[in-house]
Amino acid sequence: MKYCRVVIGKDESEVAISFCEYFAEIVNSRIERIGFSAVAISGGRTPDEIFRKLSVEYRSQVNWPGVLVFWVDERCVPPDVAESNYGRAKSLLLDNVEIPPDNIFRIRGESDPVKESVDYAELLRANLTVKNDLPCFDLVMLGVGEDGHTASIFPGQESLFETDEPVAVTKDPRGQNRITVTGKVINNARNIAVVAVGKNKLHVITDVFSSEKGKLKYPIELVSPVHGELTWFVTSDAFPSEDQLASR
Repeated sequence: MKYCRVVIGKDESEVAISFCEYFAEIVNSRIERIGFSAVAISGGRTPDEIFRKLSVEYRSQVNWPGVLVFWVDERCVPPDVAESNYGRAKSLLLDNVEIPPDNIFRIRGESDPVKESVDYAELLRANLTVKNDLPCFDLVMLGVGEDGHTASIFPGQESLFETDEPVAVTKDPRGQNRITVTGKVINNARNIAVVAVGKNKLHVITDVFSSEKGKLKYPIELVSPVHGELTWFVTSDAFPSEDQLASR
C-alpha cells in the first residue's frame, strides 16, 4: 500500500464528522472548478452514520445540485429490498438533500447482472472524466469487511484489480451475485477513502498496516491510488497501537 493518511475518531460519530468535512471540501472544490463532482459511494451499514450526517448537518454545506452519485458496488436485488445499497443510500441520504434525480446513477441490481455490468461500464465512460484511459472519480468511498474484502471484491477475487473491464459480476461468500467497480477504476480515482468502524475490523487493519511488501492477505491491500490520495477514516478501537503493529 502506498502512503496514506489516517484519520482516527474516538467513535463512529466522530469518524462520520471527519469524513463529512473531507467530502464537502473535495466535492465543493471540484464543483467550483468544473461545475460537477463525481463520487462513488459504498453500501452495507458502515456508511449509515455518514449518510445521516450528510443529510442533516451537511445538507446546506455541500453543493448537492453539482454532485453526481454512483455506486462502488451493488447486491443483485431489487431497490426496495433491505439489502440494496442504492435503497439504503436513498432513504438515508438522497431523499433528504437537493440532488437532481438525473445526477443519481444507480447500479440496477434487479437486472441481469452480466448485462448490467456492461451497461454500467458504459454509463461510467459516458459521464465521468477520463484519466489514464479509464473513468476517473473525484472520490471513491470504500468499506472493508472482516474478511478484508472491499467493494464487492472478495478474497480469491484479487484478479479484479488487474482486469481492464471497469465493472464485473462477482459472488459473495454466500453465493449471492453482486456487481462491482473493479480495481483499476478504484485506484484511478483522485481521492479514495476507506471507512472502518468497530473493533471487529481491528485484526484486518492490523494486518494491512503491518504486512510486508509482496505478502498480501486481503483485497483491501490492493487499494493503491495511481495518481490520487488515500485516506483511512477509522475508529480508535479499529486501529492498532504501535505495540500491536510492532508485534507482527
